Amino acid sequence: MNQFTGGRNLIKTFMKYAPVQVFNAISVFFLISIQTKYLNTAEYGLLAITFLFMEIIRTVCSQWLCTSMLRLYPAASEQCRTEILGNVIFLTLLSLIASSLILAVVLLFYSLFEWSLFISLSFLLIAKSLFNVNIEISRLNEKYKIYSSANLFQSVTSVVFTLVILSLSQNVISAFSALAFSYALALIFVKFEIIPKLSFARVKNIIIYGFPLMVSGSIALLYTRGDRLFMPKYLTMSEIGIYAAQANLLSGVIGLIFMIVALPLYPNLVKLTNDYVELFKIHKIYLKFLLFISLPCLVSICMLHFEISSIFFGDEYISSSPTLFIILSIAYFLVNLRQHYADHGLQFLLKTNYLIPISCISLFISFFSLPFMLSGYGTNGAASTLLLTSLIAIILSLTTAFKFGYRFYLDFDVVKIILSSVVMGFFIFYLKSYFSEWSGFFSFITILGLSFSIYLMSCLVFNVFNARELLPKNFKKLFASLEDRND
Repeated sequence: MNQFTGGRNLIKTFMKYAPVQVFNAISVFFLISIQTKYLNTAEYGLLAITFLFMEIIRTVCSQWLCTSMLRLYPAASEQCRTEILGNVIFLTLLSLIASSLILAVVLLFYSLFEWSLFISLSFLLIAKSLFNVNIEISRLNEKYKIYSSANLFQSVTSVVFTLVILSLSQNVISAFSALAFSYALALIFVKFEIIPKLSFARVKNIIIYGFPLMVSGSIALLYTRGDRLFMPKYLTMSEIGIYAAQANLLSGVIGLIFMIVALPLYPNLVKLTNDYVELFKIHKIYLKFLLFISLPCLVSICMLHFEISSIFFGDEYISSSPTLFIILSIAYFLVNLRQHYADHGLQFLLKTNYLIPISCISLFISFFSLPFMLSGYGTNGAASTLLLTSLIAIILSLTTAFKFGYRFYLDFDVVKIILSSVVMGFFIFYLKSYFSEWSGFFSFITILGLSFSIYLMSCLVFNVFNARELLPKNFKKLFASLEDRND
């Protein structure tokens, strides 16, 4: 496989899965907008903290199984693939029992236990875990229709159910129940063809690879969201709610933006782990795709912070200062850049055990800094701590992988993408003053559409992806095929 063929295969896979991820990203905007419209800041603060408990438990108990499956499955033989899936399903079902018990203990420890809250959170934890593992199996087996239908259905129903249920009963239990129902109903698209089985030899391999990911993932979740565990001592629940609303929106949307590229293309990279020379070449192309999509999105999110807040948040969530929003945007960009690029080196080298000390260092810096930053700078201090620890984690991950022989190559197209994004930023700044008197939503959509057009034109001028050579060829092929049909 040469570099051109590899890049073309990445483009085909990307274009196949990208629309679903774009739709998911849009649905997150609407979901958080509805939640912040119906829940006050104190209620949203409670939702943020309890949801954090659930996500940490889900990461510890089941999410690492999905990650292990994504790495081990593509390179395995047909017989081994069946065994891997059967054992992952068995371990997932086993983990759900442990997850519910741990969740009850955590809620009791923080004096938050109520049966209604516990039942709704457990329902969401179980439904989301089962949905994620089955949808990843569909993607690995290239069952695109099942994958896209289930994802689209879950995205739509999460918004619809949240809107309907919260309009009838405005509380945290309703918000969790709406999400849980959307994941549970989306399982109707999944064909449960995998029989759970237990093979100690196979389980051992999964645990050897996945356990370090589970530990490092849990620690990473703590240093990216653990600030909310410190906040009740230094901030009011309303301040926590305002911070959590912005953080949840940005982490969700930026995470999904990265997934537009990472989700369909990661399995293609895993298939090349036995040929490092080819892997390094395709990983370089993968980075270009990642930045081509994510960097202009980051610029637009930072530049349009007020418009986004006005459209998607309730009035009491809107902050007059853009500082918190912008710092959080850059911080979550770095969090995802580490997860979907920097950590790949150690993953592909099967050195995932080194992710644990990297995450531990980040966690130590975070937990050591947070009391001082929160007491001195409030929510801006928490966001700055996240930005600092994320930057340190990326540097440590890249340098550790480099030490073990992995090479992260950069293409000059990366510089061109950065320049195109800067041009886009200046254009947004100009358009904001021009459209200042227009209605919020209409000006937001107009500015976004025009600025992304400028970005694409800049990429064309700078010849990113050799666009000036490839576009004429593709147009010729298109016209040739149309002429053949007419004949």
